[in-house]
Parts: sequence; structure tokens; C-alpha cells
Amino acid sequence: MTSAGRRIGDVILRLEHISLAFGGVKALTDISFDVREHEVRAIIGPNGAGKSSMLNVINGVYRPQQGTITFRGEVRRDMNTHEAAMHGIARTFQNIALFKGMTVLDNIMTGRNLRMRASFVEQAIWLGRARREELENRRKVEEIIDFLEIQHIRKTPVGRLPYGLQKRVELARALAALAAMLLAGFVYYAVSEQWIWTRGLMMQPRASTYYDIHGILAVASQVPLHDLAYFQTEAEPARIDLQLRIDRHGTPSRVPNAICYDEHLGRFGFGLTVIPGDFTEIVVSPLLETSPVFLYTNVVEPVLRWMLLARGHALPRLAGVVIGPAVGGPEAGGRAVVFAGLADMGYGLARLCEDGNAAFLGDDRLLLGRDRRVRSFAKPVTARRDLTPPAGALRAALALRLQRVLYTRPVRRLGLWLSDRRLPAATLNTYLQRLIPQPKYPLHELVPGLVYGQASPLGPLLWTQRDDAPATPLEQMLDEGNGALGFQPFPLLRSELAHWGGRDWAAEERAILSAALTGCEPIAWRPAERWWEQIDRAMRAGAALDPRALAVEPA
Repeated sequence: MTSAGRRIGDVILRLEHISLAFGGVKALTDISFDVREHEVRAIIGPNGAGKSSMLNVINGVYRPQQGTITFRGEVRRDMNTHEAAMHGIARTFQNIALFKGMTVLDNIMTGRNLRMRASFVEQAIWLGRARREELENRRKVEEIIDFLEIQHIRKTPVGRLPYGLQKRVELARALAALAAMLLAGFVYYAVSEQWIWTRGLMMQPRASTYYDIHGILAVASQVPLHDLAYFQTEAEPARIDLQLRIDRHGTPSRVPNAICYDEHLGRFGFGLTVIPGDFTEIVVSPLLETSPVFLYTNVVEPVLRWMLLARGHALPRLAGVVIGPAVGGPEAGGRAVVFAGLADMGYGLARLCEDGNAAFLGDDRLLLGRDRRVRSFAKPVTARRDLTPPAGALRAALALRLQRVLYTRPVRRLGLWLSDRRLPAATLNTYLQRLIPQPKYPLHELVPGLVYGQASPLGPLLWTQRDDAPATPLEQMLDEGNGALGFQPFPLLRSELAHWGGRDWAAEERAILSAALTGCEPIAWRPAERWWEQIDRAMRAGAALDPRALAVEPA
């Protein structure tokens, strides 16, 4: 009996003493076995063992020098390929053999050609027998599509599908031939996303890296995300809220109720599928593994921000430190001093923290909740000529120079121009980030003895007054700031998630930040070139918790 309750039947295929040679190379030598009805028989062996040669003997591609083949009681020395197909022996191939310009449905229908008897004229005018055959075979094909769960791609041209789905379509076409026996190359199962017979026997999963963001949200990622290294944990969290994985075959599949972006370059291009919810899954093409910084900034971070809102926290554009009698957190009397409207504050904050008078919270974004507590979000900071790691200073300086060229206004405009015209700007940007990685390092590698700040009450908020900055503290906190975020897929994710599931991203974010700023006294200032020295003097004067003392060069 099979696992499905079917009784193993009589022998339908028997091979006896099969030998096949190519000149002096012996591919098969005296091979004998049989296959019974309803039986699954596997041929297993290393590369070059003769597995594919045996399948080619069975369906008539190769003719053995010795041995006999018995199929349904009929004995023959070899079998012609068209006879094998007519008798119901179907097969798939290691390499895809589909019609790329035809839809999934049309490709599967080609497997029914041998079952159609209407003449060319009848098929041309689609009357009588041709019409009846078409409708009957279409019904059987639809049953196969339902069985293999590919309804969502039935009208999609095969050439646009990732490798794994194309192999499933090829299997569907073989089943459509009403196969008495199906031959499938082993290599297919070695690389496919799942074994279709069980729809549950998966390949060995890739290891994940886990991140626990202050107990608020847990992330499991098959790509190590350097921007979240501060939150990395060895133990798997009890609950995973965000899962990021790599599609093994190229472009992630389009699925219902998901956000999809694809530049149609397969595994060598940018593609992703995001399935938002209380548990959110992100599936990306293999290319994204090579550029984790771009992956985080343009894909993971907008999804994180959307998910954090549902948990009562926002991730605005802020930088900050914890200062006070001690910098260990609120229990020691520390308070968070935060800055809005300034970019690349890593160097200045490093100077504030290097003597232990302040604890680092972050230089790009901070976690701010309705409870008016500021939590660290310590991403790597950009190196400078006078802030480089002890080892690799020359490499960091070269990378920084190249990055400055890469992010000049003309280059950014070119990227946005490509993106607006739906050209593969994201793919190009990913390759550039791979070739010229940003010189970013965890701040503790640049500043020995650095202390990271704990969750602390919100203290003074210094917001910048300048002509090119938003006019209010709240608007500066909400400002995306980086022109590179105009590249896809960030705008797509931002717009799709803005009202996903009936939620209002902008309204929720403003409500959380407004609640967090209740009782806070924003200080407008025009920071000097070496602003950290002025902040340091105010801290050393003992006025660290007096907002007015921090209002250096007030507007």
C-alpha cells in the first residue's frame, strides 16, 4: 500500500540487462529493475553514475546496445520517443524546456496535444470535435493547476516566472499528458523549492540570524543585517515578528495580498515580495544577499517602522545621547538629549561619548514610544578621516572618497531618472553598493570604552533652524532626509504600507511622536561647525539637564 492508501499494482515497466556505451565509455552496464503501478521508484547516484542515461533509455532518447525493455507486457529492444509519449511515458528535464512566451495555461495545454484527434481544419474553425476536445482537455488542465497550487500564475508568461515555478509548470505539462509513468531528473529535486509529491519535504533551510529590538519586535533573517548588529542575539526569540529569507531560484513569486517588486532579471536582479501582517515575511532575490546595507535601508527599515507603529513605538530621524549624574539609564538619573535636523552626527556624538560623560543612543534614528522613553537604535556610523578603525584606515578612507562620488547630485539624479522609467535602478544600486561598500562601523570599534545608553526619559530636544530644513521639530523628525531613499523599492513600500490593512501610517506616527513630546521643551538652534564642543562645555558646566543651557547660538 502507498501512503495515500493505493495498492501497489502489477509491474508496468521492466528493464533487463541494459547496457549503454558511448564509444569506450560505459554509461550503463547490465542494469535490471522494474516499476509497479502506483509505485515511486528513485534512481540515486553521484554525478556521472548514469541516472540521466537510464531515463533517456526508457523514453527512447538513447538506444541501449544490450538488454530489453518491457512496458505493459510489450517487449522491445528499444523505444522510439514518439511511441513512449503515445503510450503515456512523460518526463521532465534537468534544463527547462518550456515555451517562454506562452502562458502557464497554454504550456500545460501542449501536454494534451497527443490526446486530441481533431484535424487542422477543425481546430482552425473551432467547431464540432475540436471544440469538445478543447473544453474537455481544458477541464483536465485546470484540475492539474489546482492540484499543483499554481492558480495565481495561470495567465502569466512562463518566461517571467522564477526557476522553481517554471519547474512546477513543466511537471504540470508532464501530468497533463495522462502519463502512465513520469520520469523526472534527480537534479530537479536537488534544486527545487519543494518536492511536489509531498509538498512538505523542504531542502535544508539556511541558518538565520536573530535580532531582538528591546523586546518589542524580533527579527529572523537569512541575511546578516549589519545595521541591526547591536540587537543581535544568539538564542532564537520565543516569537518571531519579521522573517527575512532568500528565494533560492531568483525572483520571489508573486502572491495574493502581498507587495511585490521585480526588475525581471531573475536571480541576478532585484526582486522582493513582502507579506505584511502581525507576522511579516520578506522574500528577496539572491542578489540582495551581497548588499545587506542596501537591503536594510531600502527594504527592511520601512517595514520595521510600519510594524513598530502597531506596537506603540515610532522610529523617527533623531540622534541622541544619555547624560546626567550617570549614564547607565534612568535609574541613575540620566536623561536623553536628542537632536533633530542634522545628518551624519556620528563623529560629533563619538566626541561627546569618548570620555564617558555620555552614553551613545544612535546617530540616525531612535526608538521613541508613547511612554516618553527614548530607546537606543545604534546603527553603524560612517567613518571619517579622523574617525577610522585602527585596522583598515586606508581602505575606509578610499571607500569614503568613492562613496562621496557615488552620492553626488548628478549620480543620484541619474538613478532617480532610471527608477522613474522603470529601468533596473535598484539592481544597479545593489551592484554599486556591493563593489563600493559604505565605510560604516559600530561606534564601539571606533571609540574604545564607548558606553551604550539604556532606555531613558526624554530630555531636551534640539532642532535645527536652517533654510533647507523643515520648519518644526516634528517635521524634522518625520523627514526622510536621504535622497537615496527615492530609489525603488523604498517609495513603493512606503506608499503601499501607508494604508495597508486599513491603518494610516502617517497618522499613527504623528500621534505617537506627539504623545512622546508632551511636556518636552524643543530648543531651536543653529549649530556651529564643531557643535559637539559647545554641547560638551554645557555638560561639563553641570547644566546637562537644563534645556536653556544647551541652546547654544539660539535662533
